[in-house]
Parts: sequence; structure tokens; C-alpha cells
Amino acid sequence: MPLLLVLFVRKEASEKSFFLIPLVYLASIMPAWAVGRPLDELLLIYVKQAGMFKKLTIFAPNLYQWIPQTYYDIFHPAGIVWNGLLVCGLVVVALKSRVNITKEMLILLATLSVTACPYFLPHMHERYFFAADVISIVFAFYFPRHFYIPVVIGMSSFFAYFPFLFNSKVGVLPYLAFAMLAVIIILGREFLVLASMDRTAPMEA
Repeated sequence: MPLLLVLFVRKEASEKSFFLIPLVYLASIMPAWAVGRPLDELLLIYVKQAGMFKKLTIFAPNLYQWIPQTYYDIFHPAGIVWNGLLVCGLVVVALKSRVNITKEMLILLATLSVTACPYFLPHMHERYFFAADVISIVFAFYFPRHFYIPVVIGMSSFFAYFPFLFNSKVGVLPYLAFAMLAVIIILGREFLVLASMDRTAPMEA
């Protein structure tokens, strides 16, 4: 959503693009519906899951690895507000920037979006970093000096999946949360550097 909002306010994407989101989701649930799973259950599955576990994080290497679950009632709404403010800040910077959305900026924004949102949002599972695992590899080809970023993100996800892959837990998630924060800071700094450049090169095809 941060990436889409930036593209929208910079007039790089129209409102029609947002209609692709529900269409893709509907297409993805059709096989399950065809073999018998109720459609209403498929449509509301994430809404129901959001209230299933009263935990700030479930195996996700994010901010809430450092916050005791006893503070759930405080940090659950605060985390949502904080993430919303970060997204708004990202959109404002992109709107004021005079730099066109090149391929490099597009990939950078995509990587920052799919890494920062599950990091700062509460209720995140380990699998919500899957998009970051994939897109960070593409990012490394456009920003080879940051080749270590997909390594850090991928290793963090690997250890987060330990309970499911090997039926055992590892006590490194709080440390991996520090590593993920470092990645987000580096991505954010790269974004601010590119956004501050006074150039208007045409967007690459």
C-alpha cells in the first residue's frame, strides 16, 4: 500500500490500479472455493485471523519481539497509528521530491514497503515477510553495494520458520529484529538520498 500510494500521488498510477487488488485476491481464492470451502470464509479469513491471536507478534522478527505481550492493549493500537504515520511520511517525501520514479526508485520503494510495514505493524506472522524475502533479491541487482540486504532478510525469515521447519524454537528473534531494523534504516536512508536529488530524468521503460 505505501508503494501504491506513492505512485498514485505522483500520478504514476491511476485509481484503476487499486481495483486490481481485490480482483487478484478473488482470483486467488477461486480454486479453494471451487473445491468446497465457503466463499464468505475465504473473503473474511484475514479479518477473522486478526482477532484469533491476542499477540503483538507471532514468530515475526519485528519491533514487537522487544515488547512484552502484557502491553498488548497499549501497543496494538499504537503500532497501527505509528505505521500509518510512517506511511504518510513516506508519501509526503515522495510527493515533494522532484525525482521521477525510475526503475531503481520503484524497486527501492517496493522493498522498503514490504519490509517496514510488517516490521512496525502488530499481529504480524513470520510469513508476512515473504514478499520482502523475494523483492529484496531483485533490490540487490539494482543496488549491488547493498548485496547483504537479501541475505539479512532471508536469514531472519529462515530462523523465524524454525518452529515449522524443524519443530523447534530458536531464541534469536529479538536479535534478528535488530538486524531487520538496521535494514529498514539503510533502505530509508537510500530513499531519502534519492528523493533529495534535484533531477527529473524520465522514467525508464
